[in-house]
Amino acid sequence: MVLAALVILIVWQSHSRRREIRRRRHAQTRLLIQNKLVEQRDEFDNVFHSIRDGIVTYDANLNIHFTNYAMINMLNLTADADGRSYEGMRAGSIFRIYHEGRDILLDMLTEVLRTGKSKEIPPNAFAKETDTDRYFPASGEILPIYIKKSVRGLVLSLRNISDEERRKRFFSLAVDENDIFPCQYDIENDSFVFPRTFLDHFGFFGGDNLIPRGEINRIIHPDDLIPTRTSFDKILLGKQNDTRLSFRIRGIKGEYEWWEFRFSVTMGIEKGTLYNVLGVCQNIQRFKDAEQEMKEARDKALQADRLKSAFLANMSHEIRTPLNAIVGFSDLLRDTDDFSPEEVAQFVETINKNCALLLALINDILDLSRIESGAMEFMSSEHDLSSLLRNVNESQRLNMPPGVELELRLPPGEPVVLRTDSLRLQQVVNNLINNAAKFTHEGSIAFGYEEDERPDFVRLFVEDTGVGISEEGLKHVFERFYKEDSFTQGAGLGLSICLTIVERMGGTIAVESQRGVGTRFTVRVPKVSE
Repeated sequence: MVLAALVILIVWQSHSRRREIRRRRHAQTRLLIQNKLVEQRDEFDNVFHSIRDGIVTYDANLNIHFTNYAMINMLNLTADADGRSYEGMRAGSIFRIYHEGRDILLDMLTEVLRTGKSKEIPPNAFAKETDTDRYFPASGEILPIYIKKSVRGLVLSLRNISDEERRKRFFSLAVDENDIFPCQYDIENDSFVFPRTFLDHFGFFGGDNLIPRGEINRIIHPDDLIPTRTSFDKILLGKQNDTRLSFRIRGIKGEYEWWEFRFSVTMGIEKGTLYNVLGVCQNIQRFKDAEQEMKEARDKALQADRLKSAFLANMSHEIRTPLNAIVGFSDLLRDTDDFSPEEVAQFVETINKNCALLLALINDILDLSRIESGAMEFMSSEHDLSSLLRNVNESQRLNMPPGVELELRLPPGEPVVLRTDSLRLQQVVNNLINNAAKFTHEGSIAFGYEEDERPDFVRLFVEDTGVGISEEGLKHVFERFYKEDSFTQGAGLGLSICLTIVERMGGTIAVESQRGVGTRFTVRVPKVSE
């Protein structure tokens, strides 16, 4: 009996010891597993904390499980070092996502949880802190967490794209304002990649944005093609890294415009091989136009300076010549007793002639001043052209040189009525007749009008039998201060003034001449001048 009890006690103690050993072993195992899980969780936390984007994990009930440092800093939140200060809080409790004025965070999380498929935050979305009014443009994605083929949680990645969006918008504004387009050269296909708006501008409609180099060469101006192709070949050979090329390209309307291309080259692993060719192109037509305008303005300024010098030189000579005659012969007339009446009459005639020359010169200078200042006025009214030319004939007939006859030629038929400025038109005819009188020493000077091919125009003419004008002189005859014969009196302004007046009337003036035969000026003016 005692022995049996002893055996039972020993068995029970042995069983108890084994049970205690198993219990301790299980406890140690659970502790090891728990420590291992904590270590793994800490490792995952460290991984998430090292990510630059904001990370939030949710469980299947849409409660927050973990928030990394980037998200905490992005939202200006305060949290413990482990990032689990917000664990167990409902989704949307610390931040929300708005798109087109509507909170979409819970809807997106629910959809990903239901479908098991990731979902991107839509463009133009904003992330907003729940407890403040601060918000910012955001991008990111929601991903499902699978455990044994079942969605057991969610991960939301979030990025503050304020700076990125600002740079993008600044770039878009700069591009839109300056007609700047990005481009890329596809080395494998020998083609360029351009935005669709650029290609549409040059008539490459439809298809993809890949345009063969040969097609681009086809629209480059022929004068620019060879130097442009040579420079780009140097880029492809690795001889030039950063290059600017300016050339003309034919647009969809057939007109050429100046464009500038700037290329940047990235070399490959092997020496002399290309990895990538990127660039931007810009329409610089307005700069070329401005440059051309500046050149023209410079040329006009230089021409004005030359004309000023020529004007001063001409005026100095032209004014002194009649003044010397007037002063000289006026001094002689102080004592008329030493001269015969014929000589005195000749002195007076010479004085009057030089006074008329001086007056004509001053009138030309005044007209030139009015032209330069834009102050030359035109007063239009109806006039009988035949009567107007008869008045010119009466005033010019007595001014003809000896041996030169003035003829007025009027066509038969109905009189022509013009609506024009009669004084300016008579000024043109008088200037042409005076010019003819300087170079006609015998023969005749004829003037009048003829019917024109166009019924709304009339053609006036002044022709002479004078010395004529050389071929070289015909090229410059309407230029200011031009005088083929420097010894002829006058400032060389009359014909240029005629040209300006006729053009202001909406007409044209032309000249034909032959040395030793004579000269004919033809003036076409509308019957109704504005």
